[in-house]
Order: sequence, then C-alpha cells, then structure tokens
Amino acid sequence: MLRSSMIAVALFFTSVVASAVPAFVNGIAIPGDTSDTFGTTANDGRVGFFSDIYYDPVRDEWWGLSDRGPGGGTLKYDTRVQRFTVDIDPATGAISNFKIAETIKLTNGFTGLSMNGIAPSPGSVLGHALDPEGFVISPKNGNFLVSDEYGPSLYEFNRKGQLVRAFATPANLIPRDSVTGVANYAADPTTNPAGKRTNRGFEGLAVSPDGQYLYAMLQSAMLDEGGGNGTVNRIVKFDMDTGRAVAQYGYVMDASSQGRGVSALVAVSDTEFLVLERNNRGVGVGAEFSPPNKRVYKISMSGATDIGNITLGGATNFTPVAKSTAVFIDLGANTLPELGNKVPEKWEGLAIGPRLNDGSFMMLAGTDNDYSVTQNASGAQFDVYFRFSDADPYVGSIQCPLGTRTGCSNTTGGAAAVPTADHKLLPGVLHAYKIPEADLVSYVKPGTHALVTEFYNATLKHYFRTSNPVEARNIDKGLAGAGWQRTGDDFYAFPAAVGAAGSDVCRFYTAQANSHFLTASSAECAALKLPGSGWSYESVAFKAVVIGTNALCPAGMIPAYRVYNNRAAASDSNHRFTTVLADVAALQAIGWVYEGVAFCALKNPDQ
Repeated sequence: MLRSSMIAVALFFTSVVASAVPAFVNGIAIPGDTSDTFGTTANDGRVGFFSDIYYDPVRDEWWGLSDRGPGGGTLKYDTRVQRFTVDIDPATGAISNFKIAETIKLTNGFTGLSMNGIAPSPGSVLGHALDPEGFVISPKNGNFLVSDEYGPSLYEFNRKGQLVRAFATPANLIPRDSVTGVANYAADPTTNPAGKRTNRGFEGLAVSPDGQYLYAMLQSAMLDEGGGNGTVNRIVKFDMDTGRAVAQYGYVMDASSQGRGVSALVAVSDTEFLVLERNNRGVGVGAEFSPPNKRVYKISMSGATDIGNITLGGATNFTPVAKSTAVFIDLGANTLPELGNKVPEKWEGLAIGPRLNDGSFMMLAGTDNDYSVTQNASGAQFDVYFRFSDADPYVGSIQCPLGTRTGCSNTTGGAAAVPTADHKLLPGVLHAYKIPEADLVSYVKPGTHALVTEFYNATLKHYFRTSNPVEARNIDKGLAGAGWQRTGDDFYAFPAAVGAAGSDVCRFYTAQANSHFLTASSAECAALKLPGSGWSYESVAFKAVVIGTNALCPAGMIPAYRVYNNRAAASDSNHRFTTVLADVAALQAIGWVYEGVAFCALKNPDQ
C-alpha cells in the first residue's frame, strides 16, 4: 500500500466563528430520468430523488430516500434507498458531481417479500405496504430506520435492506373509524374519523446523537385534531431499546392552508431540532404554482408537554415545542436557472453534513420530483415534460406515454402536442448551505462508535484496516493504488477521541514492507515507537478493549484475532485482524501464524 495515499486528510477548525445567518452556496439540478442501479424504467430504476436525505458522519456517506413509486400507491414498486456521492468544496461548501453509488431495495427480512408501494388492501391490513418518507441511520448499529406514511409506521432494516423489526405505533395515531374502531390505512373513513390523515403519516424522522431515541413527526394534524384545518403536528419519541413510544409533543405550524405540512426533521442535539415546513405550491407534478412557502425553523422540545394521553382541544391545553420566530433557512429564497429561477414544490430532504475548513457546517436540502410521472383514472402512466421558461410550467406541460416523446398531449386541454428540446422532465434539486458554527453551536454529531473497514489486495497479498471513512472512500476510488477491495469483515470500535472508553490501538507504518500494523498493547506500542524499530508511528487508529490471556470478550463484543504472514525475512511482513475464526484457520493453512486475540471489538450488525 502506498503510504502517501493512506494519510488521513486533516481539517483545521477555527474555535469561534462570528455569528451570521446561514448562506446559500449553490445548487444543482439532477436530470429527471436519472436511474439507479436497477435500471432505467420509471417503475424500477428512475430515482425519484429526495423524500429525505441523511448524512452518516460515521461512514462519511450520503443517503437519499425515494417514496412509494410513480404509481401513486396503485402499482407495485420495490421501495428503496440510494447511497449517493456528491463532491463538496471544503472551503466554500459548493456541491457538484452527483452520482448514485448504491441502491438497496427494502424487503421483509422474515418473508423475503418486497416492501412495496402499493396502498394497503384490504385497508385494515398494512401487510408489506410501505410509503417511506423519513430516513436516518442508527449510530448504535448502523441499521436503516425508515418512517412510513401508510401506518404511520416506523421500521428498522439491516444494511442489506432486510426488515428486522417494526416499532409499535401509538394507538391514537392509527387511522380508524372511531365508531367501529377498525383501522383504515388506505383512505380516511367518512364517519367520525380519527388518527392520522391519508398520505399525512410519519414524514419527518430524526435520531438522537447517541442513537437511543427516534423522533417521528406527522406531516400535519390528525383527523380528530383539526384534519386539514388543524395546525398541530404530533412528534412521537420512540425508545430504540423497546421499540415503543415514550412521549408525544405538539408542533404548531404557521398555518393550515395550501396543503401545508412538515417534510423533514433533523436532530441538532437531544432537545433541539430543525423542522422543514412547506406548502404544496411551486413547480411540481399537479401542483399549483404560487405562492411557494418553504421554511426551516429551529425548535426545542425542552419544557414541551407530553401530549401522549391528551386529545388536543386547541393551543391552550398544552405547551407546544418552542419554535423560533425567525426563519432559519428560506428554501424558496434562492433558485436555479435550470428551473427558470422558479421554486420547486416539494422540498422534502434536509441534512446536516460535514464541517468545512473554517468550522462552519455544510447542509443539504433536496426535493422530491414525484418521478416526473402522472397517471390517469385508468392507471395509465405518463411522463410529464416541463418548459421552465413558462409562467406556470405545469399548466403548460406536456404528457407523453412512459419512456417516449411521441403520442403526447398538453396537460391542459388534452390536445395533441410535441415536446421541444426545451421540454424536460422535472429534475431533482439539491441546494447547499453554509451554516456558521455559531448557528449550530449545540450540534452533536451522531455516532459513538467508529466503523473499522477491512481491505485486501490480491496482488500484494496484504490486508489493511481503517476507521477513517474518508480514507476508506479514497481506497474505494483507487487513490491508494490498484487492487484494493473491501472484504466485508468489518467491526465497530470506540473512536480515538472518545474519553476513557477502551484502550488506544496504535497505528504504525513500515516503508520496508509497505505495510501497516495495529496494536492495542501499550508495551508493544511503546517499543515500536523507539528509534531503530523500523516502524513509523502514525496515530491512535481507534480504541478497543484489551483482555488477558485466555479471557473472554465482554458481552456485546467479539474477539479480533491477529494473524501474521511470517514474511519479515522477505521484507514483506503483514498482519490481519479478523473477527472470523474460520479465516484464521484458512490463513494458517497457507503458512500464516496465529498470534492470539489482539483486542475485543464491537460486532458489525450485518454479520
């Protein structure tokens, strides 16, 4: 491995940044026909973009969630989440070069069947119906957590996209006929309805920095608390250990008009959050154009009333979450020429990203473009092409049978029409914002554990591990030289910067063998730091638990076995640290030497 390419990139932060307002940096319009890794057809491949966005700081990864598919709940669609990459200028926060890196379909891990976008049928049974709207990653185990509009439901999936559990939805949120008590997930009942509104379920989802609590937020007021005229949205706090709700809080929207609702919820700390509140006006499929209203607010749950056992009778019988009077970000204040400098309808994704060189935070906001597809009463689907120079791009849009630009008609009036080069599918939009450190002074980055990733180079016959997500991504890109591949034998450890948790695992490099070495032994670390050892000390890679001879790892931890290729005499020494005992035996069979348990690691939940 080339030493120069393995040195982690260091970012230097200023301790104090002068208070300022968040600043729009730039935006990108992503073509509406962008496909994922499963194909290019609208019903199995077109991305659909950002019903939610999440940045995973543990792995330095961006994720985008699309919803139930272009069929609007009437056609089967395998729900999925996309891992994407986007280049970020570390000085300015400017974004470019959006790419889909990985697509993971969501399945029921118990039945093996797809979690699909078809509306529940019969309406009293959820089955495998899923309309995903909120997405976060557990800092505890790396699993995917997805909120749903149909239930409203909250699910946990492993990193292969397999359902591992469903959280218990509070009874008062379940849509039901309050006379019969029978649930109706497919449509609002007509007699004395109660519970969440259809297509207005858990829209926002946030995770506490320690991964202990999830906060799922209804898009708007429940049927029995004002319905379309209500202004109070419930935020439900779930305990990750039990999967049950422990509290509910009320958020008061600015108004209830124009289909207003909440589209995203982002945790800043255990008590402070960002909320994206918007109406349904702007450039979109089927949307009225004006006036668009897309705002992000700061909120605090400290002192808010737990309304889990309260039916809201107005804004006087409870204390809602505190909401900033000032708008934190006005998403409609900045536009892109690709959309004729008009505001998109569906701003739905919001995420705090990495820090920039000056200590400020980078933030991404994204839109849902509804796949740029509509359908008629018979279920026939059509691509919707917009000319963004029009005063109202949807009114002047053209509809064509999926995948074609022939046999088309005007959306308004239905007369035959031919799209020009100026007519385009509705793009997905990403906006980058630069948030001064002072504006997110209470921000706590999720993740108390570090993922330690293993690579192998078949040409060199060397193994290498890193807990630095940037370094891991650079290896994936080939910046450490050709031939390095992930083995999948990953585990979690304690970050190097976290207090007294675990012992230091020192990282060394030797140019003679072009190899790295890890040790959790303080004596071995001290010896290798001495002049003449042949090893160069680099850093504390991470922290782990060291056990005595023949001792067992503590509960919840697994041994990392140390194996040596026994090639120091050939100036080719290399060690492997593996959690797979069978791999130890396989390496011994080809001449490697087993050296015992190096330390105890935290198990990768995918293993």
